[in-house]
Amino acid sequence: ASSSFSSSFHFDRTKAEEALSQHGPSAIRKPLTAYLEPPMQDTIPNTGNQGDPNKKDDVGIPPDFIIPLPLRTTTPQDLQQITYSKMQTCHDVPSKIPIDKGLQIDSDGNVINWNLDNNPTAPDYPQKELPFCPVDVDPFLPWIHDFFPSKDGTKINFIAQNKRRCKTGKDHTKDVKRLEPQVSLMQPVSVKRINEKEVQSIAPELWQPTTTTGNSATKEEEGSPPRYKLTSLEDSDPD
Repeated sequence: ASSSFSSSFHFDRTKAEEALSQHGPSAIRKPLTAYLEPPMQDTIPNTGNQGDPNKKDDVGIPPDFIIPLPLRTTTPQDLQQITYSKMQTCHDVPSKIPIDKGLQIDSDGNVINWNLDNNPTAPDYPQKELPFCPVDVDPFLPWIHDFFPSKDGTKINFIAQNKRRCKTGKDHTKDVKRLEPQVSLMQPVSVKRINEKEVQSIAPELWQPTTTTGNSATKEEEGSPPRYKLTSLEDSDPD
């Protein structure tokens, strides 16, 4: 899958060069940082299965979801932060994007293919993979393989893939379950923007941003994150 984002990004080359000259590259460069959300318990345990591999027509059934879906009450303080210091500029693309362990050789000189085995994944696998890729810990993050800035800096094209398709054997049931959110990232969803007043009216227990003065922020205030709610296609925002 690929996406292109340009409407919310405006590049001013003159200001960028002035800032670079005034502050130097070390003050401007920011390493890529991922913020990981704790797992969301949204399905009923022991429901759903992958089907019987010996029966061609048995493709399995999806799990039963908790209804209504639980609210995502995560706050910024709840997020786990991981920094990938090797990637700080566009010149680090694509070679340093944290997508996997990269090329590794075993003691016999053979290339190690990490995704071509059928061994059960160890419980600590996601955390061990975190220094190389954040997606196994928080599968709601897109598994970005590549992205291409345009020459004039006005567009960035992202290339992503469904990581859930890497390990799907019968011994990887836990991996398939853990990576379910990867599927949702590849599907269109109808949403509508709402302001902070509407958010607090619908779900007051959700985290709410505050201004520098300590007052509750509104959607229109600078720095306030966008808010969305699921809706029908007819009622969704056109973009």
